[in-house]
Formats: sequence, structure tokens, C-alpha cells
Amino acid sequence: MSSVSFTKSSAITATAILLCIVGSLLVVPQEAAAATCGTGCNAGYFFSNCSSTCIVCPAGFSCAGTLDQPVACAAGTYRATVGGSGACTACAAGTAATPGSVMCMPCPILERPVGGLCTACAAGEVSTGTACTACPSNYYASTVSGICEHCSPGYVCPSKTADKETVCASGTYANDATATCVTCEAGYACPSTAAEYQVVNTDFSRFACRPGTYSASGASTCTDCPIMQYCPTSTGAPVNCPNGYYATGGAVECSICPSGFYCDPASLDGYPLRCAAGESSSPASTVCTTCPAGFQCPTVDIETPCPAGTYSNAGATFCSLCPAGSYCATSSAAPVLCPAGTFSVGGLVTACTDCNTGSASGKIAYYAGSTGNTECTLCPANNYCDGTSATLCPQGTTSLYGSYTCTPCGTIFGSVAAYTSAAGQFCRVCPSGSSCVTADVAPTTCASGSYSSAGSFSCTICPAGYECPDPTILPQPCKLGYYSGAGNITCTACPENFACVNRNQDPIPCDTTEGYYSPEGDAACYYCPPGQTCGSAAGDTGAANTTAACPTGTYSVGLTCYACTSGYFCPYPEMKPIPCPAGSYSLTNASMCTLCPAGFQCVNATAPIACSTGYYSRMGDRSCHACAAGYRCPTPSVDPIVCVPGTYSEGLATACTDCPAGYECPSITRFLGAAIMCPPGTFSVGNQVSCTRCAAGFACATNNVDSSVACTTGTYSFAAATSCTTCPAGMMCPNVNGAIQPPTRCQSGTYSTGSATSCTACTAGNECPFTDQATINACPAGYFSGPRAASCVKCTSGYYCPTTVVTDAMPSFGAAGFGRQIPCAAGYYSAPGQTSCTACPQSYYCTNAASSDGGRLRCPSGYFPGSNGTFVSLA
Repeated sequence: MSSVSFTKSSAITATAILLCIVGSLLVVPQEAAAATCGTGCNAGYFFSNCSSTCIVCPAGFSCAGTLDQPVACAAGTYRATVGGSGACTACAAGTAATPGSVMCMPCPILERPVGGLCTACAAGEVSTGTACTACPSNYYASTVSGICEHCSPGYVCPSKTADKETVCASGTYANDATATCVTCEAGYACPSTAAEYQVVNTDFSRFACRPGTYSASGASTCTDCPIMQYCPTSTGAPVNCPNGYYATGGAVECSICPSGFYCDPASLDGYPLRCAAGESSSPASTVCTTCPAGFQCPTVDIETPCPAGTYSNAGATFCSLCPAGSYCATSSAAPVLCPAGTFSVGGLVTACTDCNTGSASGKIAYYAGSTGNTECTLCPANNYCDGTSATLCPQGTTSLYGSYTCTPCGTIFGSVAAYTSAAGQFCRVCPSGSSCVTADVAPTTCASGSYSSAGSFSCTICPAGYECPDPTILPQPCKLGYYSGAGNITCTACPENFACVNRNQDPIPCDTTEGYYSPEGDAACYYCPPGQTCGSAAGDTGAANTTAACPTGTYSVGLTCYACTSGYFCPYPEMKPIPCPAGSYSLTNASMCTLCPAGFQCVNATAPIACSTGYYSRMGDRSCHACAAGYRCPTPSVDPIVCVPGTYSEGLATACTDCPAGYECPSITRFLGAAIMCPPGTFSVGNQVSCTRCAAGFACATNNVDSSVACTTGTYSFAAATSCTTCPAGMMCPNVNGAIQPPTRCQSGTYSTGSATSCTACTAGNECPFTDQATINACPAGYFSGPRAASCVKCTSGYYCPTTVVTDAMPSFGAAGFGRQIPCAAGYYSAPGQTSCTACPQSYYCTNAASSDGGRLRCPSGYFPGSNGTFVSLA
């Protein structure tokens, strides 16, 4: 701000102004301490040239009054309050204070009070608070802790007054008794610092060697005992392991070499070496031994003899089973091939087995013709065997498998003729149509008109009444109406009008005079043919063989016509009645069967039987059928009719049942006609294929009626609901054109406590911090809010807010852009949150700008407050 010219005032002289400029403004003037020019200020105050008034004496000073200036408290004294006069208070023991102090403080470490001020202790001394004391031997005064601390392990303090440590050399350690470094003894290690050797210490920086290590005098470290040596003590030199023992380094004693291993005295790593496969060793061995022939060494520490019947070569891990075709009499020798006539299957074999052990009587014969046989061969059929070979049986003899001898065919078959045509054949039964006189001669074919059966020694002449067209086939009796003599190949047909009662006799003529006859090849004379009536029944006039046909629906198999019985039909008079086919029927005298009519069943084919209710049949059905589920059968003669959607049946129904309310009845191909109960939140009023879902905004408590009830105000529901849900706190459930909407969250500055169709807006002058609670807090003085506020706004510095309420009608002005923030007038100021502005104090000028101090600023040196919140220069 530019300065302005100074105007002389009647209240301020030029001299007073000069004193003000050179004086100090220490505190606000105290009217009670005012004094006249003649006497000066009272005790506890001093005179200010700037304000020409008495000022209260500050803390840490003493003011005698009159026109004297404040005097600072001396060292070692203090004054904590303002307005003091006379002597200051002395510090307590162990504390000190500099001149002009308002309190006394303890001295820092390694210092103590002297003459009221803190003074440092001598080197090697520590402070007790009131005095200094020297540290004991091998201790030093720490500048960190302020106390005497023991020298660190591996260090000595040569002077108890020296504020430092001296490290001991490697191979030496610190001794408290002498406060010097001494040589490390054998069996110990003394590093230059403790960090060099991490072992439990015995005497500060001296460490005992652990078992398996050693050291000489003056050592800084312990040495691990070498490989293949042991150290029974930590003070002596390492000792070599004896032969058969080992050590891997760091050993207190050597370990015995285990069985199956060998220990080389010159080993580089000290570990035992495992014997190779086929070798073994005993404990404390330096070499391994090869497993001998006839023994097995499955592991390096086991050597056992081979079992009888097995063998092994030198160095074998396991004994080998004797191979098939060989025997192992000695386990240390190679297997030997079995001789001819013997065999072995291998395994535990000390001798081969004879192919035919024991007596030949009652035994099965085997043979083996070469050496090294794994099995003997069963003696083949038509051979005989002696154990080493097989020989063909002579002609006329045979044998079964495993035979020692051959047997004559006659011995085997007895009274049945048999033969062989060459050596080494099975005996064959003499074929039919041939004769076999001896077993070693081929069969002879029978002559024409003779025959033989299988196993015959000779042929037989064909007997009378039989025919023998093939000598291999037994005589066939002449069929009825035929005859023959002895030795005939075929039979002869009986001539017309002759009877052949006996096959082996000549034909006999029919008595045609009596009306009998026979066609050629008939055995007897006939009185009348089937389907005909003969004699008087046919209107016999006396002529021979007079016949008449049987009428329709009758039949005859002899002299008389008979009526066709029910359940049968007679299409031809000469045939016996024929049963009606399934699904048809007939009454008496029927020439044809009738199909069973629809709605009836014809089980016994004699008469139709009506189907029961719930059953049906089609024309030609033998039995009635049950009406299936999902269908209806109103009459037995009509095919089943499928149920329409929304109805169902469970079988044997004449009509479909309406689907009941509260159920759904889908297609019969899906649910076989059964009804399904509607789930909660759905309903049906009957005859429905599927259940109806309850609409959103409605509740359906029951499933057998349309129970849709609109949700009440403040509640809601989603589709398929059985009840409405109360709208939760902090949300609203509006009703839009009669449709209740799902819950919507309240916006900031509004709230609901539940069951609300809309959120309530917070009123102006209040704050509503929660959307789910009716918490309405009035804005405090110096704060304000408009409608729908979640929190109140604090009035800005340099402004004042006379009311907490802000409405849309109020103008928007002020630092924060809100109505009702009114700027302070020139010469006034305000801090944040004020309801009115404050007049600018003396020595300050005030603007209406927003700032941390509310627009109140101190006048610069040489200036005084002007009008309109400005300041002017004294120049």
C-alpha cells in the first residue's frame, strides 16, 4: 500500500511519536497499572515509550516499578509468572537455568550444575545429577547412556578416564582381573572381535572349542579334526583312525566300517564305500570279497550257501534256479542236461525224473527220445512206448494214448466186428452193408437183396414184407397197401380192388358185390370215402359203391355226416373241423369263422364277450385292452382318445378329469397324465397346462385361486412372491402409474425409516447425515444449509452468517457461493463460523478478504490504522 503524509494530531506529539517508534510493544496495556508522570509505574510493571502506558512485567524478569526497565532473572534462578518484582526463585538441586529463564531444567548427561549453569564432567567421569564420579577399572563413561559401561567382549579400557575401547589382538582375550589382553590357552579360540567366532563364550572374547575341533595356544579360531582322524580332546593333536574305521571330519572318535562296506585308509572324504554287487564284507573291512561259487550275496553284508537244486557262479548276487531240462546235483557246478527217458521242469532240481516211474501196469506211458527234455511226450494213440521211443501198432491191433502195449481189435469190440486196414490205425467198426470175417482184412460189400448193420461179421437176406434198396440200410417194412417176397429190393403196390392185409403175403380181392372198393395201393377195401354218405343214407338203389356228398357245415370221415361244432369251421366235408383263428369265433354248422366285433373279446372262439368299462378292443382282437393313462375310452368299440390340455386321466377312464385348481397338467408325453402341484408364488384356477406366476408388485398366498393381492403402500414384491416385503430403511418403493417399483436407494440429504414410497428431504437449516435414519440435526450458530443437505456448511472467514437457513429464493453471493454469507464491512473482521463481524482492534487494520485470521492484519512498523480497513504511513 502506498504511504500518505503524516497529519499532526492533538492527542499525539512529535516527541511521543518518536518514543513510540523506538520503544517496544510488549503486551496489551493494563489500565489498573496506570501511573502519573510524577511517580512512574507500580512494582511489577514497566513504562512503555510506544504506548506511554505501564506494561506488566513479563515472565523471566523482575520489574521494580517507576520508570525502570525489566531486569532478567540471574543464572540459577527463574520466574514462571508475569507481573513479578523483587528476587527470582532459586533452582532446585540438580537443575540449572540461564538468565531470564521461566523454568529450571536438569543438566544433560555427563554434566552437573555449577554456579546455576550446567558444567561438563571431566573425561572418564559421569554425572549423578548434582556431582561427577569416576568410572571403575575396565569401565568407561558412555556419551550415549551417560553411565559407566563395561568394556565390550574382546576389548580393554586402558584408562578408566578414556571414553573409548581398545580391541584385543587375535589370539588374545580381555581379562577383567588384569584389565589387559592375555594369550589364548590351548583348546580355546580368541578372535579379535566376538563377531568373528560364533560359539558360546566362556570368558568374554575367549571361546571353548566344540567337540571334534582343536586349537594350540594363541589361536584365534578352532580347527575341525581332519578326515580319517579323530580328536578325543580339543587341546591335543589329531589321531589317525585305525584300519577298518573311518571319520568324515570333525570327529571325536572314529566309527567302525559297517558290514557290506570297506573303508580305505587313504579316503579323501572319509566315507565308507559300498561293496559292488556280488561282493560282501564283514565289519571293520578295508576290502570286499567276491561271493564264491555255490553261494549267494543278495546284499553286501550277507553271504549264504545256495539251496539244494540251485547253483551260482562266483560273484553271484542270488542263486539261480536249475533251468528246465537240466538237474543241479552240486550248487557250485553248472547244470547238467537230463538224459533220454527223463525230464525236469526246472526250479529246485537235484535229479531228473524218469518219464515212466514205477511199474508199467496201470500207468500212462510217456517217452523222451533226446537229452535236455523239459517234459515227456504222451505216447500217441495206435503206438506203444518203452520210455525212450514210440512204435506203431501192427495191423489188426490198436492202442489208446499213453499205452505200453497194443490190443487186438476183437479184444476191444468183442462180438462187434472191427478191423484196421494198415499198421498204426484205430480199430474201426465194420461198416453197414459189409462183412468183416477177420480184423486184419478189409470189409466185403453185401450182395444185392441182402444187408448188414455196422459191426456185422456176415450179410443177411432181405425178409418178405420188407424192401432193401441199399445194403447199408436195415430192411424197411412195406408201407400200407404194398407187399414183397424174400430177397426183394423194393415193395410192390397192391392192385386196384385188392386188399393187402399182410405185407409178406399176396393181395386179396375186394368184395365189390357188397359195395366195397379200393384204389390202387390201398391195403383194405373201403365201404364209403370221407365226405360222402354211402348205402341207404345216400339213396341206395342197390347199385354198388353209391355215395352222396355231405351238406355245407358238416363233415364225414366214414359212413355218416356230422355237424361242425361251435368254435370250429368245416370248409370241406371230407376234412375234420378246424379251430377258429385267434380273434374270431363260430357257431354250430359254420363253414367259415367270423371276426370278433369291436368292443368284444373272443377268448374261447365260441361266442363274443363284451369288454368291461374302461377297456376297448378293435375288430379281430382276441382280448380287451386297458385304456392307458392320459386317454379316455367312452365306449369299448372306439379307440382311446387323448386328453385335451388342462385335463388328465390315470388309466381305465371313460372320460378325462379336469385338472384341479392349484395344479398344472402338462402333456401326457411328459408326465404320463399325472397332475403337478403349483409351486409357491404361482396359481391355477383349474384346467391349466401350466401354473401362472404371480406378477411383480403382487402377492399370491394360495395356489388354487387367483389370489393376486396388490402390495400396500410402503411394500414391494418381485414376480412369483407369496407375500409383500416391507420397503427397507434408507430406500423408497414408489408407485408409478399404479405399479409398485422395486426398492430404490435414497439420495444423500434425504432419508427413510422404512415402508416409504418416497424419501424425505432434509429441511433448510438442518443436516441429515444418514439415509436410513430420521436423524435431523439443526445447524449450529455460524453454520448454514439449504434443503436436502447431508451436512451443514461453516461460515467462511471474513463473512458472517446471521441465520442457518438457506432457501432457493436467497441470492447467491459470498466466498463459497452460498446465500446468507454476508461480507464484513471495512474495519471489521470475522473468523470462520461467526454470526457477526468484530471491530478491528488497536494497531491492526481489517479487510473483508477471507483468510486464516479473518482479514485482521497488524500495522507495519511506522504505520497506524486508516479508514476503510487500510493503514497510513507516519512519514
